[in-house]
Amino acid sequence: MTKEEKITAYVTKYALTKGIFVVNANICKDISPLMISYRIDNDNDWNYYAHKGEWYTSLPEAIQKANKMRIERISSLRKSISKVENMEFKIINKDLSVGKL
Repeated sequence: MTKEEKITAYVTKYALTKGIFVVNANICKDISPLMISYRIDNDNDWNYYAHKGEWYTSLPEAIQKANKMRIERISSLRKSISKVENMEFKIINKDLSVGKL
């Protein structure tokens, strides 16, 4: 078994819900050099995993990714809002005939 390579990583996987995690991570060389495993809480036995694009080795790159995620989410929400604003309701009578309001 090889010694695991430890790095400091900035995980953006949960940036929009929890924030950017700064973690001491292991590179999963046996699986993929682009994958890391880490623990958020040392009292917890759970390992978390992140793949390329979900973690970075520099804070500026992680912040840039989080900002891109935010912009994409805002765009998605605007599209959803637009669909609801332009929604037409179907009126369904008990005899199942359909009309529009």
